[in-house]
Amino acid sequence: MTGFLWSAMETNRSRRLSKLDEVQKRLFRAAKDSDVFEIRNLLNEVELAGQEKKGFSQRFIFSFAAAVIVFTVLFVLLAFTLTNDG
Repeated sequence: MTGFLWSAMETNRSRRLSKLDEVQKRLFRAAKDSDVFEIRNLLNEVELAGQEKKGFSQRFIFSFAAAVIVFTVLFVLLAFTLTNDG
């Protein structure tokens, strides 16, 4: 049921690991040279590669859920008022 959540986490992890493999030699070289700024930049690249691309914002998801609930309730109330049986 929640497999889609875990697959997204695995995708982020694999993206970060592949990016770390790409920058590994440059990271070691920067560490040997004691270049702290280069190390920060490379680690920032790795972190940005692992970030999930946002599809929908939380506000949009909650608004859609609220709209569906309100529509459903209104539809049920309309059905009760239009039928004579109740």
